Amino acid sequence: MRLWLVSDTTWLLIVVGDASRQPPLRMDTGLESGSGRGLLLVEAFSPRWGWYPTEGEQIYKVVWAELRPSARM
Repeated sequence: MRLWLVSDTTWLLIVVGDASRQPPLRMDTGLESGSGRGLLLVEAFSPRWGWYPTEGEQIYKVVWAELRPSARM
């Protein structure tokens, strides 16, 4: 997994690459589950997000999300 953060004074771009060839899938997880909440969090905090497949050797999928930092930060 790789994580990139890019920011200016208005937006924060979060980019995560992983070795899964599967597209992101929103899952209904139980309270005891230790995984499966990533896309749910992305949808809750980001007004814009997306994903794309790559041709890399270790990174096959990239998911990105834009966040607008709060003025209180």
